[in-house]
Amino acid sequence: MKTTVQHIAQWVADFDPDAVAPESIQRIKHSILDAIGCAYITLGEDCVGGVLTLSKEIGGSAQATLIGGGAAPLSTATLVNGTLIRAIDFNDHLALDPNDGTKLGGHPSDNLAGILAAAEWCNRSGQDIITASLISYELYGRLYKFLTPALPWDHTTAFGFTVPAVTARLLGLNAEKIAHAIAMSAAQSATLGVVRRGQLSHSKFLASALVAQRGVQAAQLAAAGVRGPMTVFEDSRGLAKGVFQRNDGLESLYAPPGQLHMVEGVTIKAFPGMDTTQAATQAAIAATGGRRLKASDVAEVELIVNDHPMTVAQTGDVERRQPKSRETADHSFHYLVAVALLDGALTPRQFPNGRWFAPDVVDVMNRIVIRSDHSWRAKAPGGFPCAVRLKTRDGRETWSEIAYALGHARNKMNKEQVIAKFYSCVDGRLTTRQAEAIISAVYDLDMLPLARDLTRLLAPGGVQGRPGG
Repeated sequence: MKTTVQHIAQWVADFDPDAVAPESIQRIKHSILDAIGCAYITLGEDCVGGVLTLSKEIGGSAQATLIGGGAAPLSTATLVNGTLIRAIDFNDHLALDPNDGTKLGGHPSDNLAGILAAAEWCNRSGQDIITASLISYELYGRLYKFLTPALPWDHTTAFGFTVPAVTARLLGLNAEKIAHAIAMSAAQSATLGVVRRGQLSHSKFLASALVAQRGVQAAQLAAAGVRGPMTVFEDSRGLAKGVFQRNDGLESLYAPPGQLHMVEGVTIKAFPGMDTTQAATQAAIAATGGRRLKASDVAEVELIVNDHPMTVAQTGDVERRQPKSRETADHSFHYLVAVALLDGALTPRQFPNGRWFAPDVVDVMNRIVIRSDHSWRAKAPGGFPCAVRLKTRDGRETWSEIAYALGHARNKMNKEQVIAKFYSCVDGRLTTRQAEAIISAVYDLDMLPLARDLTRLLAPGGVQGRPGG
């Protein structure tokens, strides 16, 4: 009798991309392009310096391209590119299950670093990148439902399942070895939610990259004949009881696909900040009427948010009222709304030089009051809506209400908007010709004979090696 991990592995091995609607294929391409753009813009951030330095010191075989330049072993490339994709909280977010509306979360494009590395090294096609991405998004969403807010685990725990699964498939492993890869990685993937609490550290964005790095290594070990615990879910000290704290519903992890693929529930962010703050940021910008304010202009700011447990926990976290790090700033309603009001915009340019300590920003943050409203649940199900009431010292009062921010799964960006975001991310880092080549490669992925037809565009002199043996 098959165990749960064996069923999941068979589901991964049997996954048929031809059964996925063309609209979902287009959506996965949007997310792939978006993640690459997020990686490029992050290259200029101080927070990733330590990871980039470490990758150079580690050295090793040039198996996979590093976005921006160089090459590294598969696991190191996964760590580096995963860090770049994730670090400034600008990559996609899984808002909901499009089939039943269940509220989800996290960032499924964190899977892409491992997928690109393995596909390049194993001479897979562009279609294989699409297939692996579809598998990872679907499985990630299914796993997320087991990582409820009541549990102590971070959503990045899910990458300990998804990354080894798709890496093993890209390595050409059969269902038995895919199961061993998943089991080895999943048994050690549980990540504590403390990485996303209080004054945030680099662990906020490193969590998924570290789990993914281990997932790639697990697939490589499985390819070498190393075995994992096949009862990793069912055992009394396994995942069901120890991590999920429930034994029911595990069959949903390998159920037939729903009518809509999970990627249809994805948000592509318009602003570099926490998913729950996208509508608040957009509403704040709208409330200014397109003008930049001075701190002395602002009398009162009220945010009316929903009462989802995630929103309540984040807005109630006193540490985020006065951020002391870049990682906390992009997870702070108070900071993001304050700089949006002052600048009439929110881009990565609103974060350098510890701006969260600037007197004018602190002044505006201190004037922000946040309350929750239960009625949002009916008005904007599945969203993180916000209304902003802005009162200025000249007596004017403006009101802006955003149910679903631009890019939300229920207010999706179109192709032109996704491409425009990509251009803004790579501006100053790529020439127009280089950017156009990447865009074309992504949207023609299903016709690229080799994955490296894309990855070679991501770094000058990218390595096009072959797996040994």
